[in-house]
Amino acid sequence: MNGVNNRYCEFKSCLAYYDGSIMQFFESKSPGKLSEKIKGRDNQDKWSDLWYIFIPDKFSKTLAEFDKDDFEIYNGIKEDSCMKKFGLWYETR
Repeated sequence: MNGVNNRYCEFKSCLAYYDGSIMQFFESKSPGKLSEKIKGRDNQDKWSDLWYIFIPDKFSKTLAEFDKDDFEIYNGIKEDSCMKKFGLWYETR
């Protein structure tokens, strides 16, 4: 990525539900950009080493640099997660 100006990327998530007869999929995405270098620290919530290089939209630091307040803001402004979409769907069944 050296010399690449367009650093846009996104995390995509998918949750699949199957109860033996019904198959349903729920997708979400989190847009952002790639950092110029690895930044941040280990975090108990980290689910990927990509946290060290992913900068979500509307932020200027990687997920690995986030503190508790940053995560609250991020979770409040990001697109509905596939878990939220599943929960809403499941409630109406």
